[in-house]
Amino acid sequence: MDSREPVQQDHGAPAVHKRDAALGLLRSFGRALAEARSIDVARALADHACAEAIRLQHSPDDRPYLLKTLCQLAHQLRSHGWATLAADLLETVATDGLVDAYVLSELAQCQLRRGDPAAAERTLARARESGLLTDAICTSIITAHGRAGDLAAAERVYAEAMADGVISEFVFTAMIAVYGKACQPARARAIFDRAAERGLVSAACYTALVDAYGRAGLPDAAHRVFDEASKGGLVDPRAYTALVRAYAGASRFRMARQVLEKARDARMDDDRLYVSFIAASVNAMRLREAFVVFQLAREGGHASRRVCEAMATGLRRAHQFRRARAVERVATTGGQWDGAESRPC
Repeated sequence: MDSREPVQQDHGAPAVHKRDAALGLLRSFGRALAEARSIDVARALADHACAEAIRLQHSPDDRPYLLKTLCQLAHQLRSHGWATLAADLLETVATDGLVDAYVLSELAQCQLRRGDPAAAERTLARARESGLLTDAICTSIITAHGRAGDLAAAERVYAEAMADGVISEFVFTAMIAVYGKACQPARARAIFDRAAERGLVSAACYTALVDAYGRAGLPDAAHRVFDEASKGGLVDPRAYTALVRAYAGASRFRMARQVLEKARDARMDDDRLYVSFIAASVNAMRLREAFVVFQLAREGGHASRRVCEAMATGLRRAHQFRRARAVERVATTGGQWDGAESRPC
């Protein structure tokens, strides 16, 4: 008897129980993957997860839950550096009919991460042919191409998205970010203006443009964009971080500090903001300023591991190894540390 029949005959509690069982089982594989230390163990876990997902795809109602969980597993594999294994997992379930736009988006990212752009392009074509092409897929592929430094490929996917009418603020933001990383702020601005013409400008679009000018060494232009966003109420914490990075990257630490204080007043400071300032100060050998800002982060409850690592890196460069170890301990002690080590550098 076909194992799918009981669920097809009863769409009530049994389907829910089967779905919960499937999710529970797949998530247990995810927890095991987080502790996996070798590719062989991860491959075995992924194979089991794939087999269980195919076996448990009982009804159309369960598919979205299964697919989302599988994509989470693939993302976890990719974050471990096992992009090939993640792509193999998704390619297998897609071959067996377990596919949606979310799966294809994650699959394309995995294929690009493993260095196979041709496969990613085939995935994009498959999404287009099957009517599953979404702005999320285009955004993912544009972002991945930008991360790989392939500007031409990113531009091609963007042009195809425009031609297919699969366009959104996320696609525009991704393309602005790509041009920003390529230090081409004028082209980033052109994409921003197109988004504005369509009423698709978001806080993320502004942040990407601020970052684009900052990367090009134009902090004043970045600040003008920031002010424009502020007037429209479209400023988020990442915009403050991008502007701090722009000024610090141009060695204008006084302005960077003013922006940081403004973010603190607006309660839009986060660990990325402090990491950006501290890392730039350390690179410029301005250790005292970095340490003062680190103290602000600690007092404000933002002494995350990343913030502490950025500060400790600078201290080690200055051969202050004892203090560096004390700073590293702050991340695990809730911001508390030995008072003797908290004096200015």
